Amino acid sequence: MQDNNSSSLNEEENNILLISQHIHKNDEIKLNERHDYKKLSFNEAYVVMKNKIDTTAGSYTDDVDVHNDANTAIHIKSIQANATIPPDGGWGWVVVAASFCCNLAVDGIIYSFGIFLPILVEKLGSSKAKVSLIGSLLSGSYLAAGPFVSALANRYGFRMITIVGAVLSCIAFFISSFATDVEFLYITYGILGGIGFGLIFVPAVIVIGFYFEKWRALATGIAVCGSGVGTFIMAPLSAWLIEQYTWKHAMIIQAGFILNCAVFGSLFRPLQQISAEVPKAMTHTIATVLDISLMKSVTFIILALSGFLTSMGMYTPFMYINDRAIKLNINESSAIWLISVLGIANTIGRVGFGLLISIPNTNAVLINNISLTLCGACTMFSGLFPYVEYQFFYASIFGLTIACFSSLRTIIIVDLLGLEKLTNAFGLLLLFQGIAAVVGPPLAGYSVDITGSYDLSFYISGALIIISAAICYPIEMINKSEKKQT
Repeated sequence: MQDNNSSSLNEEENNILLISQHIHKNDEIKLNERHDYKKLSFNEAYVVMKNKIDTTAGSYTDDVDVHNDANTAIHIKSIQANATIPPDGGWGWVVVAASFCCNLAVDGIIYSFGIFLPILVEKLGSSKAKVSLIGSLLSGSYLAAGPFVSALANRYGFRMITIVGAVLSCIAFFISSFATDVEFLYITYGILGGIGFGLIFVPAVIVIGFYFEKWRALATGIAVCGSGVGTFIMAPLSAWLIEQYTWKHAMIIQAGFILNCAVFGSLFRPLQQISAEVPKAMTHTIATVLDISLMKSVTFIILALSGFLTSMGMYTPFMYINDRAIKLNINESSAIWLISVLGIANTIGRVGFGLLISIPNTNAVLINNISLTLCGACTMFSGLFPYVEYQFFYASIFGLTIACFSSLRTIIIVDLLGLEKLTNAFGLLLLFQGIAAVVGPPLAGYSVDITGSYDLSFYISGALIIISAAICYPIEMINKSEKKQT
């Protein structure tokens, strides 16, 4: 009986807190009255507070001393909320355009690093494994920084964090142009550039949710399409810059290009602030984001392992598809466009999966598993025929099927773990993916250095992606069993 009362109590307390922070209009309310709910039951007090908040909007300040039916006192002192409903349009579409451009710049540079691979191997006199670690650190750092950047964005705002990230990345890339060895590029281009990219990427994605509610899925879909478009543009552009100038001058131009994200970030105009008088709220931000208790969930562990394996395998094609095509005696001018085709297919895939999952009763987990299985299988057999048509076909299928990973990840988290775990779970998953992104491509490059062929690298890459899908086929059954136990 004690447990039931406690459970009900916690649920109602959460309802009050949530309702006091969920405002339905743009106008401010200023209710600084003092109310005595001591003679009311918990449910009655809940209704009174709900009605007061539903009929007004903006901020709510109240002192509450509520007793539930079991005479257990709950003290909610000076709850204060100041919120604005997402405008669902207007300046929000400017924010979408700015976010699109940020994704275009960040992911375009990350996914086209493979264009720099051959020239850096030649000019720096290093192995493919060592040079590929530069790109791996770039992608890994920007993923692993995700949960920490979220905490900083909550504290300092999306605009400031994005501008800082753009400046940091610009400086890191500019300094990289003076590099004479790969170790220098590990620090500047890889780690510092990756952290800067994380400071741009995370706010650019999250800010959309604050500007849109009704059109959130559409707005987010448009914004993240910048990733595929950036991959399409940056691959041939990087190749042209290296050819016309040098790899060092190409990095300087990239530095100037990424600095534009400071302009895009300045367009992330803050809406009316949401505030609450919660003791030590920010001091626990990082601890909340890195909720290690999730590791007790078998469902989460499977998701984390699957994400780790997918990330470990998926960056190999992005990194090496161009260089492998050249080794297969495909014309270099044609090979450059493989990454571009992959990027366009990825853009189509992101939009397609988003539309597909919007259909009622669509199983996101099953779609994800089937797509990753196909992605892994086509990667394993991608070197079967050394013809340019076959390689472009593979690039299209890979880009299309791997799009499910980025499009459906958050949806799967909500379906399996619940909306309340989304932020914490996604933050930890980014850490796992970031580590995998650092490890995967260098291992693939090491196998190329040993065998002199890309066959083994793409076999392993495809196998890892297939395994990542295979372990998720029973995850829904495991999740149901887990929920019954709790």
